[in-house]
Amino acid sequence: MILNATNSKVIKKISGSSFIEDWQNLTVIIEVEHVEFGREYVERLRVYPAITQKKTLTPTQVEMWEKAKQSYVNNGSLDKVLAHVEMSQEDQERLKKECVNAMA
Repeated sequence: MILNATNSKVIKKISGSSFIEDWQNLTVIIEVEHVEFGREYVERLRVYPAITQKKTLTPTQVEMWEKAKQSYVNNGSLDKVLAHVEMSQEDQERLKKECVNAMA
């Protein structure tokens, strides 16, 4: 994989080093995101730190909750959200309802 500037900065931050030699055996998550580029949607790769333990997301965490809602709206599912956080079934249903109500 060829790294663009953004992903290189992320790996530098994760590893604590700007030297490629220090990036060996570094565990990361690579995801494909669909983004609008001009008039069309294209795929891009994004690098994230490997998650060792998922945090639990609840509606009281307003900023993260809003990001999760945006992800649900963009992707049509909670798959990407649940890859990063734990959520109760009740909170998953609540988030979906909030998104449906916001789009109505």
